Amino acid sequence: MTQLRGIVNQMMKIGSITGREAMIDLSVQSLTSQIAKLRKLGFNITGERKHHPITGQRYMRYHLKDKMVAKKLLSTI
Repeated sequence: MTQLRGIVNQMMKIGSITGREAMIDLSVQSLTSQIAKLRKLGFNITGERKHHPITGQRYMRYHLKDKMVAKKLLSTI
């Protein structure tokens, strides 16, 4: 399974993904660049800026907007 497939599968299953989750669960070093690749392939992905409630650290949580289209596009990667 490619990193792109792993990212899409996790977003379809859970609904979203962060850089930390991608790094720990999928060994993805740069989620931002992988998201850019997925967007170029036609995936409708939005990003939500968040702040960790304890550390105050900022991060992005990416959401897959159209799961039906994503299922069709998944076969292309």
